[in-house]
Amino acid sequence: LAWLSENPARPGLRDLCVFDLARGTVQRVTQNANVQGFAWGGGADRIFYSSGINAMDLNMIHLDSAYQRKVMEGSEAGAPDELSPFWFAIEGKSGLVFEAAGPAGSELRWIDLTTGAQRTLVGLAGWNRLF
Repeated sequence: LAWLSENPARPGLRDLCVFDLARGTVQRVTQNANVQGFAWGGGADRIFYSSGINAMDLNMIHLDSAYQRKVMEGSEAGAPDELSPFWFAIEGKSGLVFEAAGPAGSELRWIDLTTGAQRTLVGLAGWNRLF
């Protein structure tokens, strides 16, 4: 079970928390990271999340080992634009769907996590945020 929890010491900043059902423990996965959204990915041990202050980075953490890595820097072209990633498979390939800033406004994009290749699925100009 995972959720976002606002830090009482820093109102407005949300961290990712996980409850391990088997162990009965709660773990704060991020510290003052301003997490905007998250998605479980490819199993019970991996979570992808978007976080940042001025630009959203797309990150991944393996819960069993606490190994973390940035999937995409917020400053990269096509990086997430403050939005929640969603685990999704297209043409048999696992990846993440996320909202990003595009030339004509927001776009819904998919990134292949193996190759890093991105694909625009649809333009979202005129739509509200995805949740």
